[in-house]
Amino acid sequence: MIDREISSRTSPEDVFVFGLSQGGALSIASVLLYPKTLGGCAVFSGFLPFASSFASRVTAQARKTPVLWIHGRADFLVPIEAGQDGTKFLRGLGMSCEFKVLIHTVLQMAELDAAS
Repeated sequence: MIDREISSRTSPEDVFVFGLSQGGALSIASVLLYPKTLGGCAVFSGFLPFASSFASRVTAQARKTPVLWIHGRADFLVPIEAGQDGTKFLRGLGMSCEFKVLIHTVLQMAELDAAS
């Protein structure tokens, strides 16, 4: 999908990848394995699958993609440690990664917004 966007004349810096839970895992894996710098990635209550297998495959250009990682303190599906570990791993690669903690889960926040 990223290649398709770029081939349609979208600049890689204008491509942002977002995902929630397993989608967050897919988003960050996509960013790490994509050979160019993208505009950014946001992971919402996600995790980084197989982190050690990614380290040697992340290009210098991919490492320049900024990441925002948001995790709910009360997330009962993906523990907050998964977000903390993912952020630590990304920073260890030299990536810019901001970690934000919400009091509730991201899903609960979305449900609250929908109800108002």
